[in-house]
Amino acid sequence: MYKRSGNMVKLPVDVFNKMIKEGKFGDVVLFGWFTVELMVNLMVLGEYNLLPYNENDERQKLLIDNIELDFDKKYRFLKKRSAFTTAETAKIDEFRTVRNRLFHANVKEFMKNFFDEERQKELMALSVDATHCALNAYNRKFPDKA
Repeated sequence: MYKRSGNMVKLPVDVFNKMIKEGKFGDVVLFGWFTVELMVNLMVLGEYNLLPYNENDERQKLLIDNIELDFDKKYRFLKKRSAFTTAETAKIDEFRTVRNRLFHANVKEFMKNFFDEERQKELMALSVDATHCALNAYNRKFPDKA
């Protein structure tokens, strides 16, 4: 799904574009968040020299699957290690806040955005932007890792 160009992992623009064209607002937001979380997980593994990913590696499972090491803890760890630029952090934080409001906290917020096509377009663009930020940070930090 994710393409490589040289040593860089590239955003699956065709997947995003197809979902955006089809108006699959929820899918775009969820796919974007999945990608942000994936890049954060891979970057944490990279910090411990545990790349490339191997689903049978118990050390990797401990870092990725441990409920006590949730996204926020991993993300804060990476921010302390300057894995993200200020702009990347701002965009990912904005996306995380909006995504959490949509899918975890507030039915009114979800319904408001669900029926507002302009807002959906803005949030889909934010999803794509945050995904780019996470991929850029990963590629900058680990340019030669798969």
